[in-house]
Amino acid sequence: MKTKLNPSFVRTMSLAMLLAMVLPASAYDFMTNGIAYNINEDGATVTVTQNVQSHPTYSGDIVIPEAVYNSNNGVHYSVTAIDRLAFYACREMTSVTLPSTLVQIGQSAFSYCSGLGEIAIPASVQTIGQGAFQGCTSLVSIELPSGLTELNNNLFMSCSSLSVVRLPQYLKHIHSCVFDGCSSLTEIVIPDHVESIGNDAFRDCINLEKITMGESLENIDREVFTSSCSSLRHIKWNTVDFQGFDNEDYNPFHIVNFVNNCITNFEFGRKVKTIPDYICRQFTGLTSISIPGSVTKIGKEAFAVCTGVTTINIPGAVTEIGERAFEGCSQLTSIFSSINDLHSTTCDVSAFNLASTSTCTLYVPKGTLSDYQTTAPWSQFMNIVELEPGDTNLDGTVTSADVTALYDHLLGCLDNAAAVACDVNGDGMVTAADVTALYNIILGNESQGHEWVDLGLPSGTLWAKMNIGASSPEECGDYFAWGETAPKGVYDWTTYSWSNGSASMLTKYCENSSFGFNGFVDYKTELDPEDDAAAANWGAEWRMPSVEQVQELVENCSAQWTTLNGVYGRLFTGSNGATLFLPVTGERDGSELKYTNDGLYWLRTLKPTYSWSAYHLYVGPRAVNWYDDCFYRSTGLTVRAVRASQ
Repeated sequence: MKTKLNPSFVRTMSLAMLLAMVLPASAYDFMTNGIAYNINEDGATVTVTQNVQSHPTYSGDIVIPEAVYNSNNGVHYSVTAIDRLAFYACREMTSVTLPSTLVQIGQSAFSYCSGLGEIAIPASVQTIGQGAFQGCTSLVSIELPSGLTELNNNLFMSCSSLSVVRLPQYLKHIHSCVFDGCSSLTEIVIPDHVESIGNDAFRDCINLEKITMGESLENIDREVFTSSCSSLRHIKWNTVDFQGFDNEDYNPFHIVNFVNNCITNFEFGRKVKTIPDYICRQFTGLTSISIPGSVTKIGKEAFAVCTGVTTINIPGAVTEIGERAFEGCSQLTSIFSSINDLHSTTCDVSAFNLASTSTCTLYVPKGTLSDYQTTAPWSQFMNIVELEPGDTNLDGTVTSADVTALYDHLLGCLDNAAAVACDVNGDGMVTAADVTALYNIILGNESQGHEWVDLGLPSGTLWAKMNIGASSPEECGDYFAWGETAPKGVYDWTTYSWSNGSASMLTKYCENSSFGFNGFVDYKTELDPEDDAAAANWGAEWRMPSVEQVQELVENCSAQWTTLNGVYGRLFTGSNGATLFLPVTGERDGSELKYTNDGLYWLRTLKPTYSWSAYHLYVGPRAVNWYDDCFYRSTGLTVRAVRASQ
């Protein structure tokens, strides 16, 4: 009879045998307070090393100082590294205090320290070797230094008590088996700079329920998860432009979901542009698909055989829908398409194969019915209905009853197919901003002041003709604190929505804990649509400008200081001869209007490091530029909105 060995056991035993062969044979240079050190080649620093003569020798609470004195030669040394295997299998050690001078932690430095329950890694650490904390079964939480860019193989493998992990902001690579066997881990957030996740990174994470993928992923190995990750329910996908998987089997979520049918919520982030090929194929546990307004492409078989899905929304920015994208969605009852120009959209004829086109209602923008009825594959649908913007209860008219329906949905009381229609401003979410958008529709304000100028810019960005709240190009319009969506009487920290009363007590949009309330950070550097004065007031197609969009404006247009109807400002002229006027506006500080000879406009980007400020565009008699200084976020500046090309 043959015995089949557990893969984790084999990996552990192999590593143990390897370590036994490579244990250092030489003694340490000197010892101070029970800790062994080797002098580094620079002659000024030392590395904590293993006391091989009496290993394992460390127990209890260990404190490693920033500097040590060698009584043998009378020299003081700075402690900069921990050697490989330095504390290997010191099972009686319960905590370690590391010095702020530490730069490197070596391979397997703390492996199998099964009693280690607490360790704080200083911000100075730049590299951590593979398997450094493998088998630390008492370790409950870990916060890794922000400068760390790689998590090496097996780093936290078999840390069965690890339940809280804070990954570094600028992390780029998560290598193989990093969290393999972390059975207490329930949620993990992959930072936005991560580019790759390796084999078995979350193997046997049996209680992992939710994972958030960052914005920059380029490569995800097909075996990141295994079928034992049966608790996985919620995926949040923030990756902006992932190029897709070769086929369904190379989708890392497919392996776990195929066996367990466990994924019931797949959420796409608000910056996602591409829905990758095969991303949710055969996810029969999904009941609805919500696609954010930023998406321009839905990939091949992206939602094929999602047999539990009843509702889908397709944003107006979508220009490409791939082969069999929604094939086999047999339970569909409602599709909400916001695509206005079908002639500029490529939709494969197989996109809705075997979907319930005979019973599903396809809701389309007002005035597009005939196009949908005569354009394949949309013409396959037997029930196509023009949707009045703001008709949240789908009764064919926009009245106060729609406000009630929208409020019911916000309160969690609405449970029907009309839920997608509650996204009145088309930003892919249902928030209080939709209430504002709906009131504007009811009051007849939905199209006022929304004209734009095409300056022939390389990106195709369109600039609004006038400021938000203005009725002509030379008017100042409304003033907004950065991240607020309504004007007010007093602009200071006591009235600012995202702080507890001062510049160092921020509660949202903070990447430096020195300015966060009780050390708060969320590393958000761009305004969410619901906090963007342009999107909230004019709809999801509008945004406050980015730094890149302002750079493009300044670099591709001439800018003349002039007057319009007696108001000074800058007249930008594009390569196509079109013009854009930005008037002087000043800024509101407290209840005062100041600097009225300058034009000052908020951008949507936070100031790096100093989170109390944000970028702004300056136009004046002697200069045009964009800055990240001078103005507190609580200051009132004007907003000139932008939108993507038509």
